[in-house]
Amino acid sequence: MASPPAASLVTSTPSSISTDGTNKDNIQGPWRILRLLPRETRYIIGRMLQVNPLKRATMQEMLEDPWIADAIICRQSIDGIVTRAKDHIHTLQPPAPKSGAA
Repeated sequence: MASPPAASLVTSTPSSISTDGTNKDNIQGPWRILRLLPRETRYIIGRMLQVNPLKRATMQEMLEDPWIADAIICRQSIDGIVTRAKDHIHTLQPPAPKSGAA
C-alpha cells in the first residue's frame, strides 16, 4: 500500500486506517478547524483562508456566497440611518458628530 502524499489533509496510523486509506480520527491541516464550523460556512471560509492569494476568495465571491448574502444583519448607511434586522436585539448607534477644528 502506498503512503499518503505529504500534503494530505489526513495522516494515518496502521490501527486506524479505513478501507480507502484515510484516517477520519486524525485530521490535520485546514480541515482540522473547518470541520468544526457549520457545513454551509466551510467552503467560503476555506477560500478566505487560502494562503495563495490567487486561490483566495475575492470580495465579490465572498459577497455572492449564499451564507454571506443571506445573512440577516443590522446595517447603517453613511448618513447614519440604521436599518434593523428582523428579530435582532443589537442596534447600531448613529455616528458621532465630527469635531469642527483640528
